[in-house]
Amino acid sequence: MREHVRFFLKMTLTFTIAMVLLELFLRFSATTTPSVLVDDDMFGKMMKPSTDVTFVNEGLRIGRINRYGYLGPAYAPRKEEGTVRIALMGDSYVAGHHLFDRHHFRYLLEQGLNQLCDSHVEVLNFGFPALNFEQMYLYYEVFARKFAPDFVIYVIGTSSLNQPSDEVGPRLVVTDDSVHISYAFRSSKRFAISKRLSPLKRLALYSLLRKGKQIYDRGDAPKVIFDKFFILARGSGRSAEKHSVPVERPERKAINRAIVRQLGMSNREGGPVSIIVTRGELPRGFVEFAKNNGVAVWDPSARLDSLARSGIDPNWWAGSQRKGHWNQYAHRVIGDFLVHKMLPFIKSLAKGQKTLRDPDRAP
Repeated sequence: MREHVRFFLKMTLTFTIAMVLLELFLRFSATTTPSVLVDDDMFGKMMKPSTDVTFVNEGLRIGRINRYGYLGPAYAPRKEEGTVRIALMGDSYVAGHHLFDRHHFRYLLEQGLNQLCDSHVEVLNFGFPALNFEQMYLYYEVFARKFAPDFVIYVIGTSSLNQPSDEVGPRLVVTDDSVHISYAFRSSKRFAISKRLSPLKRLALYSLLRKGKQIYDRGDAPKVIFDKFFILARGSGRSAEKHSVPVERPERKAINRAIVRQLGMSNREGGPVSIIVTRGELPRGFVEFAKNNGVAVWDPSARLDSLARSGIDPNWWAGSQRKGHWNQYAHRVIGDFLVHKMLPFIKSLAKGQKTLRDPDRAP
């Protein structure tokens, strides 16, 4: 009996030491870092303030979540007099976990505008991976709004309009022509379980296991395991994708339209000016609805296409040999595009003209 107990204790000790060593390896090699998200009663999950982050995926990002809990420079909620603020709302394309901030279009937009106008401009990156259009709007309402932006740029693609809201968090409820935010998730079992798992989220090993589960759930496991074979099979990986007409799913249309109406109302009433920047082609009906409701829709695809024709794929990452999010060349194009589009509005704001009256004639 003692032999069995002794054997069990040895196995337990060996397993514990192995897990500790694995945890240390994951942390110091930056292979996987502990979760940068914390449970939040307003949005379900938020970025953990003052946290160092290292992302190694398509590209490399070593940086820090600032003390206020968003990406980039730590601009305080209170805005200094004479400062113009632009809030960037979007998913992983805006978060830009694939490259350093100095290559991100946030930085390029901020630097470009400050060089060309008299106003002091601050651009805040509220990008958050995997958000759909509804969640971007909610993230602005429950968090980004308190930073008092003068302009809010939503970067969205067709997937942003169609992706369901599966994450634990608030929801928009549409009743006739009015909308309100429901926080029913606070009493949900999923949120309670997530809170109980909070101590585990401090472990890199937990993040590794969670990422593995997400890859498996998406059906990407064979691609990850046999990645080199996939690269050989598809050559450079830069073959042309089949073009299809973007369609908005009927079950998401009411929510998307309600958000656009709210944005248009803010534009007409002198609130923060909301603008939509397209990531790929959007459904034509959605674009027309946005413009009819006073929300400008800016499409940088012509510039990205020009970049591609010059021989540089906006989504190709040479280091990892894969297609993915916008690379540093695409961010440069997007930054220049937004400087050109935003500059007249910044100058108008300096003259006291804030309301976006005619989006179809926007510069």
